[in-house]
Amino acid sequence: RKNPFYPVVFVSIGRTIFAVWKENFNYSPIFWRKCSADLTSVTWSESRPGILYLTRIDGNMEAWDILGNCCYNNNYLIIIYI
Repeated sequence: RKNPFYPVVFVSIGRTIFAVWKENFNYSPIFWRKCSADLTSVTWSESRPGILYLTRIDGNMEAWDILGNCCYNNNYLIIIYI
C-alpha cells in the first residue's frame, strides 16, 4: 500500500513482519518490525504522513508512528485492544 503523502514509499506485511519500502531502493526495506501476532492488514493514515495502522489476527490493532515523533526518538507504538 502506497503512502498518500509520499507515493514513492509503501508498506507490506508478511505474517508477523511489516516493512516500509521506497521505490528505486529495492535492496532492503527502509524500516521493518516484527510483531507479536500474525498481521491481517495494513493501511496508512490519511491525515498524518508517518502513521501506520496494522490489524492483527488476535483482533487487536496497532498504530505506529514511523517518523519517530516521540520524545525518546524511537518509533511510537500504540496497541488498541478491541
